[in-house]
Amino acid sequence: MKLRIKRLLVAALLALGAASTPALSQDAGWVIGASVGQSYFNDGCLQPVAPGVFCDDGAVAWRAFFGYQFNSYFGYEIGYANLGKMKQTVGGAEVASFETTAIDAVLVATLPLNQSFAFFAKWGVFSWDMDRNIAGVGTTNVSGSDITYS
Repeated sequence: MKLRIKRLLVAALLALGAASTPALSQDAGWVIGASVGQSYFNDGCLQPVAPGVFCDDGAVAWRAFFGYQFNSYFGYEIGYANLGKMKQTVGGAEVASFETTAIDAVLVATLPLNQSFAFFAKWGVFSWDMDRNIAGVGTTNVSGSDITYS
């Protein structure tokens, strides 16, 4: 199943990154932060979709992180993200749901332009965990890891 994060989450992350630039522009120090947005579960609902079947494939997603900024240019972050829950209902009864979480570790490269604005890039790895619950079948757990960047 593919997960696609909406433009709103990307815009929120960029805004939080720009807002935290004065703190990151110091020579070194601990950083802590959070972000909130919306996730979208692409092709997450069971097929076929028929009349009376409703698929709620968008969810509120959030991420909390902490890290250390070695200098004005380099640092790292370790974060936890909850990507929300996708639900499919038939006649008001939930027949399937998917709930996904992730833990990540990233290196952060920052290019400060001035005291109020900087560009940043992140590269690292994340480990995800998805609980699938299908009525009549039960709950299964799927997990994996991959590379992340922004």
